[in-house]
Amino acid sequence: MKRLVIIGAFALLFYGASSSRCIAAQESLDGGWAGGISFGGWYPIRIQFKTGSLGTEGTVYPNAYNQPVQPLLRSSYANSQVHFEWQEEDGLITFDGMLKNGVISGEIEQNKQKGKFYLARVANDVDLQTFSRYEGLYQLESGKFVWIGRASELRKQPSFIDSETGRFGTLYPSSETTFFSGATAFIPSPADVKITFEKNSKGETTGLTWQQGSSAPKSARRVKLYEEEEVKFQNGNVTLAGTLVKPLSKGAHPAVVFMHGSSGQTRTYFSSLPYLLASRGIASLVYDKRGSGGSTGDRRASTFTDLADDAIAGINLLKSRKEINSKRIGVWGHSQGGWTAPLAASRSKDVAFIITAAGAAVSVDRQVTDQMVINLRQEGFSEADVQAALAHMNLYLDVRYRREPWAKLEASTQNVRAKPWARYVWKPKSETEVLSDLFEVHDPISVLQQTKAPMLALFGDFDERVPPQINAKLMEEFLKQAGNKDFTIKSFPKADHDFLEAETISDKNLLNRRRYVPDYFDTIIEWILKRVNSPK
Repeated sequence: MKRLVIIGAFALLFYGASSSRCIAAQESLDGGWAGGISFGGWYPIRIQFKTGSLGTEGTVYPNAYNQPVQPLLRSSYANSQVHFEWQEEDGLITFDGMLKNGVISGEIEQNKQKGKFYLARVANDVDLQTFSRYEGLYQLESGKFVWIGRASELRKQPSFIDSETGRFGTLYPSSETTFFSGATAFIPSPADVKITFEKNSKGETTGLTWQQGSSAPKSARRVKLYEEEEVKFQNGNVTLAGTLVKPLSKGAHPAVVFMHGSSGQTRTYFSSLPYLLASRGIASLVYDKRGSGGSTGDRRASTFTDLADDAIAGINLLKSRKEINSKRIGVWGHSQGGWTAPLAASRSKDVAFIITAAGAAVSVDRQVTDQMVINLRQEGFSEADVQAALAHMNLYLDVRYRREPWAKLEASTQNVRAKPWARYVWKPKSETEVLSDLFEVHDPISVLQQTKAPMLALFGDFDERVPPQINAKLMEEFLKQAGNKDFTIKSFPKADHDFLEAETISDKNLLNRRRYVPDYFDTIIEWILKRVNSPK
């Protein structure tokens, strides 16, 4: 189902209007619907149905400007049962569900694999351009902010993030000025949050009213606290394209250069945090990772050193700007960025401070095997199975890094294919595949043992990828060995790898997520402010 990622954003949302008509006693299907598919992940979709002389017709709206709208191959609606299909690159995908109380939900199937889908009725005539007029910061009476934008956590769908409660979610339009969000961040129903944007006599957006559930409405006024500037900078023959988010307050501002996780992310990866920093007088440089968005290069053929030097090139750009305090520029790295941010600091004396979020203190191979062991134990495998899987993975690493003979790993691979835990380990088909793996050798220990810049290391108690029980303790040990006099290590209860609140450590269902863990944003902002003497 590779192409589902191109389906469903506001770019061409609900093109045109359609009339509403009743079919016997059942609810009308006509109009716009929005939601998503749970199918090994969450994939947003937008569909418009129309009842005509030939029966029920439908159109899917893709999220890329250069993609045409796609008519449904077959669709039907009778006795509240909804059926529709369209053709994907990976095969025909079918939907069977029921319309009840303004919600369509049911099962999808593709190539004998099944998943769930959820759709809620939305306004037809609200597009991306309409929503973009509302993007920005809105200040609550408490002084905290609601950020309106397109969050990467929600596949760049129109979103809100409330810095006061940590609540976040996808926004669906019920009118040009009113949007709703579901009880969880992804699923649109049941509706739980209602946001109504307020305008003055000139049609300018001046604020919003926020209501969650049956609680009393809260008002927030729109505030203009920053400006954005498109920038480009060079690291050798690679051009990085990004955005400089600058506070409007006067003075030379401290700044943060944001560093990505392991995938091909763009500058939107960091969602609301750069704008929340700007509200406190801190500038941010966010950029497209090499090989992504507007940046050239190839991240797959790059080393951690290359990625660290990309951030250093960003620091050099900031140093040339009069509105930036060249002595107060730090780096912030999430996940893989937890390795590359300290590495950047080790390669540049211009890094004034370091923040890592879910950054490992162990090597890449150790991090992978630690995660595998945790997953196996959570799934109830015996300790003998855990050790057998670990032995196989160590064979892989021996061949990859130490050029041990392939024959032993080949035999082990054939043996583990029949094991019930086989899906948790790597099963290479050839020695060439192992040796061409771009899985990088990186030694974070020696880097951390030399890190003297002020450092904030954040962990999540429910993070399976970077378990704090291992990494937080080692981080403290290595920084003490470095003689670092200013470091803070904090682990958030119930936080997953992205610092979203999970139900349990084994809760892998992202559809349950509804907020960031308490104090996540405040911890970062207040820690920086104490070290840069920035005016509020």
